[in-house]
Amino acid sequence: MEKGGVYWLALSAILIIAIFLANASHAEEVPTYLNIPNHPPYLIQPIPNQTIIADIPTLNAFNLDDYFADDEDPIIFNFSVIQNITIVMNETTHWISFYPDVGFIGVRITNFSAFDGAYTTWSNPVYINVSTDI
Repeated sequence: MEKGGVYWLALSAILIIAIFLANASHAEEVPTYLNIPNHPPYLIQPIPNQTIIADIPTLNAFNLDDYFADDEDPIIFNFSVIQNITIVMNETTHWISFYPDVGFIGVRITNFSAFDGAYTTWSNPVYINVSTDI
């Protein structure tokens, strides 16, 4: 090997070692992350069936915070839409109100859900009985 080739080989080796040492000195600055799995929301207790009076709104029948929980994430609540009864949820307080259609008497079934950004958990079926008396 000629003199110039040895020079470039030595210079390349020194450069590689310098790059390695520069990267190694920053190893403690590299953040490490623990991958903690997200758990789904859970139903604390079954939501009870509801009996409401015909033609009269039932305001603040129950609060979804009493039935769902998530230990890690905020929850977004929802429900399945049904006929003859308008369900309204207060987006801030999570209170549920029912507005039966005028003249409707009967039973409808709905479900409520809790979504944490990754998982959805559904409640038990909730029967809503609209009657002329309780």
